[in-house]
Parts: sequence; structure tokens; C-alpha cells
Amino acid sequence: LARRQRIFVVADFGGRRAADILFKPRPMLPLPPPCGEGGRAAAEGDRTASFETGRQIPVIHPFQCFRMRGAAKRQEETSFRNSFGLPTDPFPTLLASDVTPFAFWYEGDPEGGCIRFLTETESERLMGLPEGWTKYGADGVEIRPLQRYKALGNAIALPCADYIMAGIYEVLADRAGKEE
Repeated sequence: LARRQRIFVVADFGGRRAADILFKPRPMLPLPPPCGEGGRAAAEGDRTASFETGRQIPVIHPFQCFRMRGAAKRQEETSFRNSFGLPTDPFPTLLASDVTPFAFWYEGDPEGGCIRFLTETESERLMGLPEGWTKYGADGVEIRPLQRYKALGNAIALPCADYIMAGIYEVLADRAGKEE
């Protein structure tokens, strides 16, 4: 679990509108367009879902390092295999202090899987940022990968904040319309 969890508090003192803000389905902003070096569009930057294009569907589970170490010490084969992630395992948040590995394989081919870390670009995408957002500092100098991971681990997920702010706007705009 994350050492520091992010909590968004919506306080509604007497108005009873917090449920309208937090639990009403609303459209989200689209993902930023994929780009390559220098901000130009990537040649293969298609973000269409795998199942819509007929490609293999990836299976991703959080890799449980502590579970794997304990199972290896006890020589428990089933527990060792379960360290590659169970469907019920929670996904960790991006942490400023650590880069979490994931077990990755394609549906129907668990033997062809691997353990891998998220790249800086994948982490930026998860946080709702454009690709390369953390690549350069204010002085134009390229930032080291570990520092990029730390910056992303200290950030808030923009899609989550956007969802809450859109809900607040909708409720306030609706209230203003009713008062006129």
C-alpha cells in the first residue's frame, strides 16, 4: 500500500450536494495526444483500446516482491507463482520513493510474461500529463529518470482532480441558474 494516500475532501455544509459532485457520471477530458521527441506526433501513437483493434489483450497485475521473497525462502511453488499478482491485489499508487514493478503478460500466454517497471512516459500518462511533461526542468536541462519518478509520485492524478472540479462547477452553475 502507498505510504501517503491522496484524499480529496468535498465539504458541503448543509447543501447536501456532495453526492452530486462525487458520484454523478460525467465525461472526462480526453487523453493528451501522444507525441514523440520534440513534441511531434509519434508514428505509432494510436491509443485505441487493444480489443477494438484486434490486438492481444495485456494482463497486468502488481508484482508482490515481499510475497515472492517469502515464498522463495519457504520453497512454496504456488505462493511463488502468486507473487506475480492476483486479480484481487490492489494496484499501488505511484510513489515518490519507489518504482513499483508489474507482472505483464498477454491473455492466454502467461508463460510469455515478464516483470517490468513503468517507464517515465507511462507514469506521466497514468497521472494524466502529456508525454515528456517531466523530461526537462525550468532551466531546459534534462531531468534524471529517478527524479522524474519522484516528481510523478508527489503529483496528484489530474483526471481525478478534473472530475471533482467538473462536479463542483456543474453544481454551482446549476445553483446559479436556479437563483436567477
